[in-house]
Amino acid sequence: MVIELKNEKMTVQFKEFGSVPRHGLVRKKNFRFEQLRKDSVVFTIIPDKEMLMQYPYHFE
Repeated sequence: MVIELKNEKMTVQFKEFGSVPRHGLVRKKNFRFEQLRKDSVVFTIIPDKEMLMQYPYHFE
């Protein structure tokens, strides 16, 4: 996901979460190769502790 937040902070239910970089959480992370298809490639990433401090929702 590519995001930009006001003051690089996210607030959910009145709780403020850590600084989210301008171009998102995974820009400089390593992705795991999952599948090679005829017309696409699938990569995944699982959030680590640092990412969850910045964005409190699990994703893959």
